[in-house]
Amino acid sequence: MESSIVLRAVAIVFIVSTHIGLFHWEGTAHVLLAVAGYNFARFQLQGERAKRLRRQLTSLARIVVPSVAFIAVAYILTDNYSIANIFLLNALVGPQEVTPEWHFWFVEVLTYLLVCMTALLAVPAVSRLERRFPLAFPLGLTAAGLLGRFEIVDLGVPNTGPALWLFALGWAVARARTAAHRWLVTAVALLCIPGFFDDQPREMTLLAGILVLVWLRTLPVPRGLQRLTVLLASASLYVYLTHWLVFPPLVAIHPAVAVAASLVAGVAYWALVMRLLGLKRRWASSPPFARRTLA
Repeated sequence: MESSIVLRAVAIVFIVSTHIGLFHWEGTAHVLLAVAGYNFARFQLQGERAKRLRRQLTSLARIVVPSVAFIAVAYILTDNYSIANIFLLNALVGPQEVTPEWHFWFVEVLTYLLVCMTALLAVPAVSRLERRFPLAFPLGLTAAGLLGRFEIVDLGVPNTGPALWLFALGWAVARARTAAHRWLVTAVALLCIPGFFDDQPREMTLLAGILVLVWLRTLPVPRGLQRLTVLLASASLYVYLTHWLVFPPLVAIHPAVAVAASLVAGVAYWALVMRLLGLKRRWASSPPFARRTLA
């Protein structure tokens, strides 16, 4: 199966299991930021500028609308969240210390990245530049993001870690057409990931995810797990959203029960959103490589 699909499915299982306490394995959320950039380049940058803009805005709406709707419900049902969470603004105006209000940081940061990239590429001159230099352009964005990663520039967004360079690096992976290109992207990852978290296992997880994306276009998956893998990958953002409400009452029974219920609830919410948007039938009839969930 395509490696980006497998990475999304594995990452969401690891994220949920770590949050719940079934086991501890950090770093995969940041792998998903690179995968988001990779998929953005592959699926959102095709065709003429006007068509690309419509596609990008539609994709953004499919992330923002279900996220805002669910977080609004979470705000009503619990005391953990604020109005800033509903509008995906906590990373900008919320508390600097890590609290439950930071539960949705991934959705917020992904939204910021997609909004900024969509706005940037809506500028005709920038769009032409990206088309003329398909690899150099995301590498330039990576270099800009590294100013925050190495604290040369203070981005003013605490606790999320500078994310632009990971998103742009994933974009560059999608544009790497030759072995020389892949070695260049690999060198950036090898130079920039160590020290990112001051946590070596977490850094090695991120590095491994990037290297899989660079060098392994497909990964072996047992036939019996292929549909489940695609389903979890497609629903990964929705699993991330819903698990914060699903697992607390179930974790006392057993963490494995809480993980399983969280995955099922996320897939159910994804299916509901797909049905409301009229996309379920189209998804079911499309081959796995064409299923374009960003996260």
